[in-house]
Amino acid sequence: MSNTWKTGRKTLKNQNGFTLVEVLIAAAVLLVASVAFVSGFGTSLKILSKTDVHDTARDLAQSQMEYIQDQTYDSTNNPPVYQLLSDIPNSYTIATPLAERLDKGSGITTDTGIQKITIAVSQNGSLIYTLEGYKVKW
Repeated sequence: MSNTWKTGRKTLKNQNGFTLVEVLIAAAVLLVASVAFVSGFGTSLKILSKTDVHDTARDLAQSQMEYIQDQTYDSTNNPPVYQLLSDIPNSYTIATPLAERLDKGSGITTDTGIQKITIAVSQNGSLIYTLEGYKVKW
């Protein structure tokens, strides 16, 4: 049997193809998938940016701690005073390291040779990372 029909003077053949509704549905599905992909990509970039800021702050705090460890032990000032790193990225700040002698409150008047060092790193005024460590008099 033939796949042709005669209607009046014209002969119609059975044609396979897409209707306008099918094309519109496919376009809508692609649009939704594209929006989801772009939205996920934007979220990933924000997460990467925050991770980079945190890693930079952690590295700065560790560098500052090592810099303090290399400085001469301050047994004369109470609280002890140590210098800050001079070369840090523009938007970051390192608070003056909080150094405290551990003899505080124990009734001991001489320096015990151990100091607790707290370093706080901020970016644009917002605290990002805090590191605590100890400096020992050798």
